[in-house]
Amino acid sequence: MRFIKKATMGLLTVAMSVAAFSAAASDSDKWATIEKLTISPAQAVGIAATQDLGDVVEMEIDFRDGVPYYEVEVQGDEHKHKLTIDAESGEVISNKVNDGFFKSKEKPKATLVMQKAITIAERETGARVKEAELKTKGDDSYYDIEAVTNKEKYEVKIDAHTGEILKLEKDD
Repeated sequence: MRFIKKATMGLLTVAMSVAAFSAAASDSDKWATIEKLTISPAQAVGIAATQDLGDVVEMEIDFRDGVPYYEVEVQGDEHKHKLTIDAESGEVISNKVNDGFFKSKEKPKATLVMQKAITIAERETGARVKEAELKTKGDDSYYDIEAVTNKEKYEVKIDAHTGEILKLEKDD
């Protein structure tokens, strides 16, 4: 019975180590893919902006079956659009519309477009932007941005009117 417990614990430890290694390798693979994308985050936001649906308020790089794509949210006067953009070709794959989104919520305001905020964050960190979102706190609007390299993660907050960096924090 003791042998079975020890063997089970040993196998469990090995399995957990393999899982942790696989997750780390997976994150590393994702970073390598993000770094080499044909369409940059700023370009994806630009593609969404050319659809003339409203203001881009959120962007995220995601993976489906290992294939990268951008999910970009655009807020118009009455509708919220969620665009899926191919990260290699720049093609808009889908446009999901949420009608009446702003009946209970005020639309965030910014004079600085998200494309410019992403460019500022990438220039200041030397990293690739993975996520960006326009947020409002009281009367202040800012972009909350996550940028990554293969070893580091940055949190950047940029004033949505002036482009001033409000926060730049590095997590190892």
